[in-house]
Amino acid sequence: MASKPSTVKKRRLTSRASVQPAVSPQAMSVPEPESPKEEPPIAIGSDDQEEMVVKEEEEGRGEEEEEREDIFEEEIDLKLFFRSRMVLTGLADSIWTEEHNQILDEFIMEPGEPILTVFIDPCAGLKLELGMPIQTQNQLNYFIRQLPVPITPENFEVTVQFGTVRGSHIPALLRLLNGIYAPQIFGNVTWPESIRNQFSSHLHKFLACLTGKGHGRGGDASSTKWE
Repeated sequence: MASKPSTVKKRRLTSRASVQPAVSPQAMSVPEPESPKEEPPIAIGSDDQEEMVVKEEEEGRGEEEEEREDIFEEEIDLKLFFRSRMVLTGLADSIWTEEHNQILDEFIMEPGEPILTVFIDPCAGLKLELGMPIQTQNQLNYFIRQLPVPITPENFEVTVQFGTVRGSHIPALLRLLNGIYAPQIFGNVTWPESIRNQFSSHLHKFLACLTGKGHGRGGDASSTKWE
């Protein structure tokens, strides 16, 4: 009777030892992650590399040249606005220098400069001055700033008034009034008749005074009284 319990214990130990832990099929079937495959580098020959470098350099130079050309053309075009309106005897034979460019640039960019004059000095040649010349000149180009703003190609027509004065200032003024202003004033029919008649009367007197002074028959335009 005593041998039976020991036999039962051995069977229980044997049955426990034979039991193995269960392994889930998912844990067994999960594959290990594969490392990313590296694509082999594309071999570029030395000739191809040189062509790419040269092409990039040419593109960069082309953009810089275009920007410089745009700025240069804008400056030149604006200077030509002035130079194309300069009318003086002997101007074609004169030499345009960097000093002239500097004076013109200052007048263009400085809103406080009211007038630019251009004339040909018998000794110094072509001259540009910010203001009126000290000595009397036979011919004179003037550019008057009408608005206190920098001058641009877009606002040139409304900002700058220009013209040419030839000979003595009195005959030049007389030609200017007779050629431009007097016809517009006398032919204007939009003013009230009383104002037009009064203004025309004073203008006739002033023109007569200038004519007499210009022909040496006396009279002084500065002493003319407008009633």
